[in-house]
Amino acid sequence: GEGAGEGLGLENDELDSFAAYDQSLAKAVAGLQGEERSAKLTSTAVCEALAPVISAALAIAEFDGIDFQVDVADDLPLVLAEQRVLQEAVSNLLDNALKFVLIQPDSDGAMPPEVLLSIAAREAEGGTAVEIRVEDNGPGTEHTSVQLCKSGFRGQEAVNNRVPGTGLGLHIVEELVGLMEGELELASSKRLGGFSASIVVQCPSSEA
Repeated sequence: GEGAGEGLGLENDELDSFAAYDQSLAKAVAGLQGEERSAKLTSTAVCEALAPVISAALAIAEFDGIDFQVDVADDLPLVLAEQRVLQEAVSNLLDNALKFVLIQPDSDGAMPPEVLLSIAAREAEGGTAVEIRVEDNGPGTEHTSVQLCKSGFRGQEAVNNRVPGTGLGLHIVEELVGLMEGELELASSKRLGGFSASIVVQCPSSEA
């Protein structure tokens, strides 16, 4: 996902590049589904695992003039995850946010693009879990599109503005999160007014 912040001018060669990226990612997920589905999940430190993903996203945000904030709670518990799968899932959520947040109305009232990554522990059905939430102030959050997002679609703006990769990224995230026996939650962002997507992964029983 490191190159996914480039090319939001939506030129043909850039669209082709994103298409190739999504295709390669789809192949990777297919491999993970075959190889990792029965693999034993291990105790994983979320911040350590996501450090390279966050660094890449920060560089993309700086290049594109996006206000990207990271809010990490203290003393996070370990989670049951596979590091490579967790990295790919979060990378896809960040790629999605960094693409869509640059779509702003053509008016003087356009808001500066903002993306927020927050990581915190919370109580879940199976005990303690960690929620990794990505929020933005981009479009595509009308009620019907939120319902459709788990099929990889984020609103009519994806079609109108030819945002690349929108038909695959969120669906891949759901597949990846499922490999870790976690949950993908989609909603409108109360903090930024745009889109919110959360990955919820369980902690080991000793961490509960």
